[in-house]
Amino acid sequence: MINKNYLKKENIVEIKRELSKNGILVLKDFLLLGEYNKLKSKILKLEYKKEGRLMECNLGSAEAYLPYEINTFLTHIFGLSVKEVKAYSLGHKDYWLLSHEKNNAEFIFDFTPYWNSEFGGLVCYRDDKGNVIKIPSCENSLILVNDKKLKRYIQYVNHHAGKKKRYFILGKIC
Repeated sequence: MINKNYLKKENIVEIKRELSKNGILVLKDFLLLGEYNKLKSKILKLEYKKEGRLMECNLGSAEAYLPYEINTFLTHIFGLSVKEVKAYSLGHKDYWLLSHEKNNAEFIFDFTPYWNSEFGGLVCYRDDKGNVIKIPSCENSLILVNDKKLKRYIQYVNHHAGKKKRYFILGKIC
């Protein structure tokens, strides 16, 4: 299911090292294509309920799960358990404001094909000094975050998105 390159012992060591050094790491083509398409199909069919909290967020969310192999991989990389896994759907006028909570470790699994950064909706992390790291959407990528100084927000999705939606899973590692 997981791209075999990410499962090699020497690559797992490298992933842990780079994550520890940089705080954020993007693993592209994370799942084999067939398995990815099955999981994506399930994510797109979820019933998303609108979370509209004016001073926090406006986006769709649904309960989600991770296949055992992905859960095991994440637990191995972080050395902690996967918690609070949710699927999110973003469209025009959706956003997630900067949280005052500092993130612990988390991951984002992106299921969005052909998302143009001009639409907004980018996942961003800001550090204590105001520096921003923008994570562009990339289908079948797993974003690993392990930096307590970073705070997450999601840019407002503007009118250029039209009826297009962005889908991803977000989970916390505790």
